[in-house]
Amino acid sequence: MSYPRLIRRLKALWIDGLIIIPFIVLGFVLVSILKTKNDLINILIVLFPIFMYEPFMVSLRGATFGHSLYGLKIITTKGNKLNIVLSTLRFLLKIVAGSFSLIFVLTTKKHQALHDLLSGSLVVNEPEFDLPSYEKKQERFSNIEKYKYPSKFRRIFVILSYMFAFFVLMGVWASIFISTACIESRVCSTWESTLQILQGFVFWGAIFYFIVVGWRARLPGCRRQKIV
Repeated sequence: MSYPRLIRRLKALWIDGLIIIPFIVLGFVLVSILKTKNDLINILIVLFPIFMYEPFMVSLRGATFGHSLYGLKIITTKGNKLNIVLSTLRFLLKIVAGSFSLIFVLTTKKHQALHDLLSGSLVVNEPEFDLPSYEKKQERFSNIEKYKYPSKFRRIFVILSYMFAFFVLMGVWASIFISTACIESRVCSTWESTLQILQGFVFWGAIFYFIVVGWRARLPGCRRQKIV
């Protein structure tokens, strides 16, 4: 069993996004035809394809059309197909976690995103799909036998706690050094614009650091312990 590179997962995601767009447009057309005055029903009609496409396809085929195009398959950690409940949970976790989830692919042993870890799923290469060797990632080397690691959920909790604390810190930093006019009305001086760009780089760098180092159990609060 081998795992795909992150770029192939992203390409599959883009393809699925393109496939969903016509269905969303169709939803808007349907709303205009039905002329329903209930906003909640209108929203459900438009969003229904988004929330049903991936869970339905994954539970039925083990892959969306995007996954199939790039030779990907989604299975449980035990090698079984995900049922509709688990595939729906996985999709909802993906929506909630957003882009942060994919950073975990770069550091986890089985190349799992955060939503994969929480739903107990794996994204693997289809054995029948012809791929060059560099596209077939193996499990990352782990010296786990030399250390006692905190549980996955504890590491995730600590990582999210650091991310939240850093987000608050960045907000305080921005309120001190960036004017209200710049924050609210986007009327910024050259210095403030430069600070905002720098803040963006620092923010994403810190997020990446927390995820990678935290998952390897090297952050205070979830450090690994060497087995004597």
